[in-house]
Amino acid sequence: MRRLTAFIMIVMTTGAIASLFGRIWYILAISAGLLGVIVSGIFGRTSFRECGLAPADIAAGLAAKKILLLAVAPLILIACEVWIGIRLFPDYINCGLSILDRQLIFRGTATLVLHILFLTIIEEVPWRCFYQLNIGQNFPGIAALILPAAGITLLTLPLYNTAASAICLLGFFVRRLIWGYLYAESGSVLIVIISHWMTTLFYLVLLVGI
Repeated sequence: MRRLTAFIMIVMTTGAIASLFGRIWYILAISAGLLGVIVSGIFGRTSFRECGLAPADIAAGLAAKKILLLAVAPLILIACEVWIGIRLFPDYINCGLSILDRQLIFRGTATLVLHILFLTIIEEVPWRCFYQLNIGQNFPGIAALILPAAGITLLTLPLYNTAASAICLLGFFVRRLIWGYLYAESGSVLIVIISHWMTTLFYLVLLVGI
């Protein structure tokens, strides 16, 4: 099981790096991660409850002020980022929409709200429930926050070409650090998914509505 876990981790890391050259490699990375979550859950290395997939943990987690603050923090940061971005860079909105488009690795026929929820789930579950957990078991805690955030951010790195895109990419990375910390503190990937989903929707509303 350890060899399989190590192999899946290597595939995810390689796929994330290769996503610089195309989204298909990122799809490979998250597919491997989802496989890792399923295999770990079935064979008992990391149970589904340990992954934080229990709905009952949502209310308990959000009852803690620290967890609630961490869950809300990305919303506040995204509002600040947009406010700064549109005042300093004329092309900020286009950069933000380009990064969102890059992140939407699949084109769905469902409503945009449900489509973003689906994509949030398939991002957070493999990177948190498998990658972050396994990194945290073998390396210092800071590595378990930085490496998943970096792996996800690599997908959008090819869009870096202006100062506005640098702001967008920095915000993209910082939000994923926060969600990693939120997962580490709450133990609930469902709380992370809710925070991520609401933040992305809020970001889209700000970009389109301004």
